Amino acid sequence: MPASLFQFRIATAEQLRRLHTPDSGIEKMRSRLRRLREQGLAEELALPQSGRAKGWFLTEHGARIAAAFPELADIPAPRLLVTGRPSSSPCTTSSPSSGPTSRSSPTPARAVTPTGRST
Repeated sequence: MPASLFQFRIATAEQLRRLHTPDSGIEKMRSRLRRLREQGLAEELALPQSGRAKGWFLTEHGARIAAAFPELADIPAPRLLVTGRPSSSPCTTSSPSSGPTSRSSPTPARAVTPTGRST
């Protein structure tokens, strides 16, 4: 599942369930996602235009681990989202033209379906 979040950047529990375990219930997927959150690998956020839906994404630690997967070698690392939760260090991103920058406000996120379409 970390590989899917690395590739798709953000996904709902339902999208991940359909992709990975279509024959199981949504609670099983939510349990797996909560376990990733407890391990510091993933976080969730409310998707602004979807009512109550939550999107899941990899933390900096989760993205570093997933980036080491050989099957993800050709996929650029995701831009990290800032959730407003306290952290031990500021989240930084790097852009080719400006170099590293510090982020102090949440980055707008797009939800991406497992088929790659933006929502």
